[in-house]
Amino acid sequence: MAQIAAIPLCDDTRWLDYLSHGALLHANAKVLAHNASASPFLRLAALSQHMALLQHDSSELMVDDSGTPWVMQSRYLAELDCWLTQIQAAMDENFSQLILANPRPMLVHDNFKPLFVNQAYAELFQLSSVSQLLQMDSIRPLIGEEHWPQAQRNYQQLMIHGHLLAEPVSNSWTCGGDQLRTRIQDFVIQWQGRKALCTVIHDVGNEHDKLEQFRHMAFTDPLTSIGNRRSFNEQGHTHLLACLNHDKLPILAIVDVDHFKRINDNYGHPLGDMVLQHIAKVLRDCVDEHGFAARIGGEEFALFAAMSNRADAMAWIKAVKQRVDQSPYLLDDGSGIDVRISIGLTQWQGGNDHLGDMYQRADGALYLAKRRGRDQIRLA
Repeated sequence: MAQIAAIPLCDDTRWLDYLSHGALLHANAKVLAHNASASPFLRLAALSQHMALLQHDSSELMVDDSGTPWVMQSRYLAELDCWLTQIQAAMDENFSQLILANPRPMLVHDNFKPLFVNQAYAELFQLSSVSQLLQMDSIRPLIGEEHWPQAQRNYQQLMIHGHLLAEPVSNSWTCGGDQLRTRIQDFVIQWQGRKALCTVIHDVGNEHDKLEQFRHMAFTDPLTSIGNRRSFNEQGHTHLLACLNHDKLPILAIVDVDHFKRINDNYGHPLGDMVLQHIAKVLRDCVDEHGFAARIGGEEFALFAAMSNRADAMAWIKAVKQRVDQSPYLLDDGSGIDVRISIGLTQWQGGNDHLGDMYQRADGALYLAKRRGRDQIRLA
């Protein structure tokens, strides 16, 4: 907005310079005189609007382009037939920094008309500046039409009861068209002598992404990128219940790479790691939609699958072993490392049979397979 031009007064107005805050004299929405401290405020639309609507002595809040709140105190000077408006900081400097520099987006509004907003709020919704938001008649475009009716109901409930039964989580939209998933905390405050709503926003979209990233790290084997033992325990219980609910037979196989130490000794540990990655991919492809694969530790893997019956389970596990037997790890010179596996297999036995029980049986069958010469499948 263009700066308001000052119209000189005939009377001496040098006394304005002795006032400790920004001060201006005005009449009919025109600035008649002002001191140097008031100069930065003359271009603000909020000041122009205040002068245009002024009818009696008042105190009103104004927020500048940086989001800093100021109090405009106006009173009529009958001897000069004009208004004197003084502008001073609305809060202590340290407190102001605490609010304005707070990384949590904050907004104060009166029936969705913004009264105050910090920089974090403007940045979250991709606004060019704080003043752009403060010039909006309503934050309805930021709320979105889908959530607008509920937002109105929440506002009415807050104004009457002072609280909501739960913090709403909703999808909002930035000015750039990007979707935000936010959790909103609203509470009623007194703002310049009237009730207003303070809204604090938590961008749970970012929080959710971070939690998912941490969860992935916690449940994924870093070498093979399949599930780890923690993942096996969690997914195993989930898949076991799903099998029973869909009248499927839960199958658990524990797989161990035969003579893996020889591979490390002959080719080195880095290549041994690549062999494990290769085996993990083959096993993962074998379970596919049937269940899941996890690396339990070292060269030992677990396969959980849902089958229709015992015969299908045997046919499937034989196919798994054959697939591994026919999938050597290829070296750069074109030769391959043949990999053989031993497998212990068990099925759910009904009643109170749990994942831990199935694991113990399959592990015992695996131990028997290794004692009996390896490269074979043993049932438990």
